[in-house]
Parts: sequence; structure tokens; C-alpha cells
Amino acid sequence: MNTGLLLRQTTKEMIRTFGETFDIVRGDSTHRVRGSKHEKKRTIAFLHDADVQAGDVARSPISGVSLYVMHIEHDIVDDVVVSITAQYETDYSRARRQVASAPSTTITIGAVYSSVLNIQSQLNQVTQQIAALSQVDTDTKQALTELVAQLQEALRQTPPEHAADAELVTKRVDAVVQEAAAAKPDTEVAAANLESLKKAATNLAAVLPAVLPIAMQIIDRVRPLVGL
Repeated sequence: MNTGLLLRQTTKEMIRTFGETFDIVRGDSTHRVRGSKHEKKRTIAFLHDADVQAGDVARSPISGVSLYVMHIEHDIVDDVVVSITAQYETDYSRARRQVASAPSTTITIGAVYSSVLNIQSQLNQVTQQIAALSQVDTDTKQALTELVAQLQEALRQTPPEHAADAELVTKRVDAVVQEAAAAKPDTEVAAANLESLKKAATNLAAVLPAVLPIAMQIIDRVRPLVGL
């Protein structure tokens, strides 16, 4: 066995033993792979045959943190591909780049980063609230959880100048689910919350078209839960 094959086998064992699982998101498709992340270098080492390419999003199924793959390199020794190294950027570095490419905006990098964290944190809490909903069937919980995940992904693409609008959508979703979780939902409050969510999503439709249909599906799922 040549050196390249030996290194490939060693790397495979290292990634399988010490690596972590990533969901690779590419458009509408998702598949799962193992990789070893190096935070200081902002790289992830994948197995030699991993299906990863520039433009993918590597998301942790545990923390929900997304890493954006910018560049791919094949590590070759003795004509053998030992592993694949992906250079990535974080939400923060992505926000910095978006701000830098839009010199006319007055939004600060710190404000954009704070907004990104607020959105992700609040939607993670919404997911937990959905899981705790009592007297709600499993299929409905699963459907709502998937819709919130889709909304979370869609809002990651928010232009910096629309960060406040994205946060508003997040707050409206939170209010909708909180009312659904009430022991006795107030139908008047619930109706107002649902209408506010629709309005907030509509305001983002021009820059993020995917948000409105997701919001409408959430509204349709929640209506019967609050007696509407």
C-alpha cells in the first residue's frame, strides 16, 4: 500500500473517531457527512469521497450553527486523494463581507452580527416550544418544526439592511407559537398575532420571496391550534 492510501485510511479513522456530523445543504437537498473542523484555520476536513462543494452550507444538526463553504481543495499524496478540505466562513464573517460589499449602508457590523444571533437564538427557542406543545399530534409538531427550520434557513440570507425586518418576522413567529402553547388560547390575540406575522413576512417578500409562503404555512398549521 502506497503512502497516499495509508494516509487516506489514517485520515478516515481520525474523522470517524474524532470528527463530527454535518448536514450538507445544497439548494433544496440535504445529506449528512462526517468532518473534522479546525476553527482557527476555518477549515473542515472531509473523507476523500465526501459530496461537498463550494456554495454548500455545512450545518451542525446539534447546535444548528451553519458554516458556508467558500473553497474546496483535494489533498493529494502519491496521486491519491487523501481527504477534502473545505474553507468556510461563519455567519459573522459572512455579515462582515455583506456589509463591506454595500458601502452605502449605515448598519454596523456589530449590529448585523447581533441580529443574526438574535434570529437564530429565538427560532431555536420556538422549536423547543413546539416540541413542548401539549395536546398537539406528532405530525403537526413535526410539520411546524420543519417549517421553522426552513424559515431559519431563509432568514440567513437576509441582506444587512433588512435585518430589523427579519427580526420582526422571528418575533411574530415566537408570539404565534406562544399563544398556541397557552392552556386556553385567546382567539382574538391569536388572530392578531397571525395577521402580524403575515404582514411582517409580506414586508420581506421583495428581498426574500421564500419567507412569505413559509409563514403562510405556519399560519395554516397554527389556526386550528388556537381555535380559528
